[in-house]
Amino acid sequence: MPDAATYQPDGSDRPADSRIPSAVALLAALLAAGSLVARSSPTPSWLTATFAASSIGQLTLLAFGGWLWADARSRRVARDVTCGVVAIAVVWAMLLSQSVFNPTGLGTIGPPGTLAAVDAVTLLVAILGGVGARHYGGFPPAAGALKSTRAAVAVATAIIVASMVAGRIGPTVAGVASAFAAAAVLAAVAASASDLDKERTSSTWLMAGAAVGLAGSAPATFAFVLGHYSDRVATVNGALALTGPILVAWTWVAIFGVSVGVVAATAWALARQRSIHAISDRGALVLIGALVVLTRTATTVNIVNARRDGGDQFFYHVTANLLAQGRGFLNPVAWTQDGIAIPSALHGPAFPIALSFWSRLGGTTYFDHQLVSVLLGIPQVVFGVMLAHLVAGRRTAIVAAVLLLAYPNIWVTDGSMWVEGMMAGITTAITWLMYRWRTTLRMGTIAVAGALIGLAALTRGEAVLMTVLLVLPMVAVSELSRKMQFRHLVVCAASFITVLAPWMIYNATRFDLLVPLSTNSNEVIYYANCPDSYYGPKVGFWSFACQERYRAEFGDPPGDESVRNQAYRDLGLDYARENASQVPKVIVARVGRQWELFQPLQNADFGFVEGRPRDVLRTGLGMYYVMMVLAVVGTLNLRRRGVPVWPLWSHAVMVTFTAVYAYGNLRFRAPFEPILCVMAAAGVVALFDRFRQGPTDQSTADDRLESDVPTT
Repeated sequence: MPDAATYQPDGSDRPADSRIPSAVALLAALLAAGSLVARSSPTPSWLTATFAASSIGQLTLLAFGGWLWADARSRRVARDVTCGVVAIAVVWAMLLSQSVFNPTGLGTIGPPGTLAAVDAVTLLVAILGGVGARHYGGFPPAAGALKSTRAAVAVATAIIVASMVAGRIGPTVAGVASAFAAAAVLAAVAASASDLDKERTSSTWLMAGAAVGLAGSAPATFAFVLGHYSDRVATVNGALALTGPILVAWTWVAIFGVSVGVVAATAWALARQRSIHAISDRGALVLIGALVVLTRTATTVNIVNARRDGGDQFFYHVTANLLAQGRGFLNPVAWTQDGIAIPSALHGPAFPIALSFWSRLGGTTYFDHQLVSVLLGIPQVVFGVMLAHLVAGRRTAIVAAVLLLAYPNIWVTDGSMWVEGMMAGITTAITWLMYRWRTTLRMGTIAVAGALIGLAALTRGEAVLMTVLLVLPMVAVSELSRKMQFRHLVVCAASFITVLAPWMIYNATRFDLLVPLSTNSNEVIYYANCPDSYYGPKVGFWSFACQERYRAEFGDPPGDESVRNQAYRDLGLDYARENASQVPKVIVARVGRQWELFQPLQNADFGFVEGRPRDVLRTGLGMYYVMMVLAVVGTLNLRRRGVPVWPLWSHAVMVTFTAVYAYGNLRFRAPFEPILCVMAAAGVVALFDRFRQGPTDQSTADDRLESDVPTT
């Protein structure tokens, strides 16, 4: 490889002209300074606002960072010029500022915690990320480095200028365009590392893209985040000021920026290599996680309508904030209305505990908790892809990734603050672990699986069925001796109980009756066994109105929450016994609702009450029917290849049992939805192989080989 100091794009050995990169560095520094000064302009206009939000200066500085590395003699000049000018600009903006933060770029900009500080920190992070990627193997002066960078810079500049011209729409347009253009620019430089192996090249692209995505999208994403903090933004001296904690806002900016950069960098790598094999398996999983963040956030903001006036979302939201305050698990209604601390275990503790970690950072709003539920939905997509790769190969994993990202019945849960997304992620991870255990038979693997089953049970209680439906059958048919099978089951049970024990002991100190998981499992029996759910249009569903009528006539049963909900359970069971002739029809209706075989359009209407848009649910319904057919095809194909399919369909049995016990609801099918995508993906690949002119033996052999090798 030519020396960095003498390399020329035309292949000659004459020294590079250091004046070109030095001039570029000066131009980039001036543009960066200009964007900072524009944010402190005393005479704001749409042009200054758009220029400030576009990050054009920072992006230009980063875009030519890789170019400057091609000439060792210019590095010192570039460093001195850029650092000096940017430092002056930061001081300028900080001295002029009086307020805390201005997401639009208009008016004054404040000291630390403002856009001026954001620029400085994100530039530092991006430069360190780029240097780290170069140290790892990226940014060499390979044959196409300068040419690729110039082309990317030209495209990025055109996008930014066009967005500035259209800036009257809003500075966010320029900011978003800048973020994607920025990631493409630095990724182009990183992609010049064509002499590296796939694994290292993939890591280089991801590091470079993540770094520049963070720097490029900081102003725009800050504007987006603060746009949803209406209760934390105030006008101070003519500028918008953030009055609450800034750490959580910074965290969201980092997550969004890195996600944008990873997606754009991967897109550049795929376009350059023109092959899906351009990225490694681990890089693909990082890409999938970034896509989940971006797509789920978009649907959360624009489509999903999480209820805020009551229901389970209100319980999780308020409980998380109470936990962050150190008050424990209390009845949220009694606390918010009357300030009374009444112990509650209405729902499992796992989801509110997860939300509470964000509350401790200052993320106590509904918007914060909605975005946390988006993050908690990532595992079901990532582990779904890993499961598809493990049981059916790379091609099936690619199709499964598309289905998992697009399937409305999955993404409508993420961002709506329902616990089912978190539960589905855990149960999918357990299934992947048990398939791994089948090939390794390691004691530690089944111990982790047992602990995860306990965690899943702390989200929704029916997850305990996985011990009987998934773990026990897989252990029973394993190649282990009976003695070793027993030991593995004991280890799994011990891990399971260890996770559940603290919650059970905690409840034993608060309630008169034993509460192993939650009190809601008792109360729901009354909702599902009353006149409204046995007769009329809601047969097989549930009715809160039944309980309201009972309360109006008799009041709540006496006692604490455990005693009261036990009384409601007894009332529901008494009603079921008195109407025993109706029970078979009700159970059939419940199972039919669960599997969209009874009143499917009505189920979409009922889902709307939970904050799920009708159109989205009906789209998901049509996709569900098609995927179920494909799942049958995929199941038959997997069986022919010797892959056990019971672990996959055990989720369907668990979901059916939940419907029989309680009622039919789309939410209860959540643990099966990622598995459905995996089996449907296997069906798509099987049909493709069958209907093309003849499946090649090599591709089938490759998939069979991949299905026997655990992914990491």
